[in-house]
Amino acid sequence: MSDKLMDQVKRDSFTEKKVRACDTPETVDWIHGLEDEVADLTKQLSEKESERDNWMETARQHLKNEEFYRELVVQIGEKFGDIAYISDDGSVQEDVLCLKVPELVSDLTEQLTHQAEVFLEMVRAPMVPPQDSEVTE
Repeated sequence: MSDKLMDQVKRDSFTEKKVRACDTPETVDWIHGLEDEVADLTKQLSEKESERDNWMETARQHLKNEEFYRELVVQIGEKFGDIAYISDDGSVQEDVLCLKVPELVSDLTEQLTHQAEVFLEMVRAPMVPPQDSEVTE
């Protein structure tokens, strides 16, 4: 028998003796305790994985919603034309500056409100018939 083979037989035999020596009631109870611990940890791991999956789904949905609403803001900004692409420093950007859109909408609302007020004043003003001197033939 080769030396390597003899060494292997001695190792196997030593390991077998070690296992038999550990085969006491206390050791068996300890091993069963470890098995229970492993089962508990496996259950906890499964619960944590499920919780992680739920958070990942929440993040996925949040991103989807964010992209949807951002696209709406971009579409509104595009209606304003070039001004929606110009930064405060005057540089022109490739995409609509979403942060600028609420300001643009606010400015437009003020302009339209002012125009509507002027129009209403004109409509409500009493109609003064033209004087003879104002009529030209």
